[in-house]
Amino acid sequence: MISKDNLEFMYLEERMGTVEIGKKCGVCATTISVWLKSYGIPVRTLSESCLKRSVKLSKEELKIMYLDENMSTVGIAEQIGAHNRTIGRWLIEYGIPVRSMSEALLNGAVKPSKENLERMYLEKKMSAAKIGNKIGVSNNTVGRWLIEYRIPVRTLSESLLNGAVKPSEEYLERMYLDNLMSASEIAEQLGVSGVTIRRWLNECGILVRTNSEVQLNGVVKPSKEDLKRMYLEEKMNSVEIADEIGVHDGTIRKWLNEYGIPVRNISEALINADLTGENSPTWRGGISFEPYCPKFNKSFKERVREFFGRVCFNCGKSEKDDKRKLSVHHVNYDKMVCCNDVKPLFVPLCISCHTMTNTNREYWEVKFTNKLIEQHNGECYLPITIQ
Repeated sequence: MISKDNLEFMYLEERMGTVEIGKKCGVCATTISVWLKSYGIPVRTLSESCLKRSVKLSKEELKIMYLDENMSTVGIAEQIGAHNRTIGRWLIEYGIPVRSMSEALLNGAVKPSKENLERMYLEKKMSAAKIGNKIGVSNNTVGRWLIEYRIPVRTLSESLLNGAVKPSEEYLERMYLDNLMSASEIAEQLGVSGVTIRRWLNECGILVRTNSEVQLNGVVKPSKEDLKRMYLEEKMNSVEIADEIGVHDGTIRKWLNEYGIPVRNISEALINADLTGENSPTWRGGISFEPYCPKFNKSFKERVREFFGRVCFNCGKSEKDDKRKLSVHHVNYDKMVCCNDVKPLFVPLCISCHTMTNTNREYWEVKFTNKLIEQHNGECYLPITIQ
């Protein structure tokens, strides 16, 4: 355990995060959180962590970047070293109009004329994705324009080949087996889809890697004895083992199940590190007993579930597969969202994923916030329908 002076220097003066300090000290971020609490060092809130060393922009500076230069919240955040949710909050505080999803998708791009779109799509045989990249919009936007202009859309077979020449078996073997390139990487190089590459691999009799092999990509799977030693004897958690080996922690949990090694539940994991109750890094002064905003009711939860097609936002499991209604998770863990000025962010989660969000809250908040903004422009529920 490092001294209080060293921990204060790294955490308060150097503004290092718990994960960063943990890697430097050879322990996990949870251990650093426990040390901070034991030394009485004030822990930063998520907002303070997201800001880190950045200085809040003035209204004029933010208007120039967001309105005049047409930068996105993600682009502004990256430039000043803040979180994109922080930028979104500043926009609301300053009364700067936030772009709608349609405006954000276009982001300054000019819709081409029917003649220009026909020339690119029909004459030059460009795909919707390539046209989108050229103009600066998504391929879905290009697809919508094709339908609006009544330009005949190519079939899947026509789109897959689109003039591409099938490479030799030797080329595919060299790229896929020797160079360990993925089907997607080869597809990008040849200008076809990943589906086409996998079909060609099958036609050439080249064994296609399983999802597990793709995820490992050269990493050696540990033996049952090694995994038991790390997990049971050394009491390492799946995240710590994953960091050491270089895989996702979900892969570690799958290996534990394959080897028949009993997996600790969350309660056991917390007790094992003496992190229950007030010692837990997720302890927030007993906020689990606080009431929810009255607007967060059954009707509102249904609007969230319907917005995401009633599938888990994290793993994609459907309500039918989960055999119960999906939980509606507060992304920022603020129970009074909808009743205060904080932007409401919600996602539907299956029971397994919702349980995981009780620990490592900062990780889940940042992950879900970024995904919501990137994929849904921050929208997360259907509007009220008036019958």
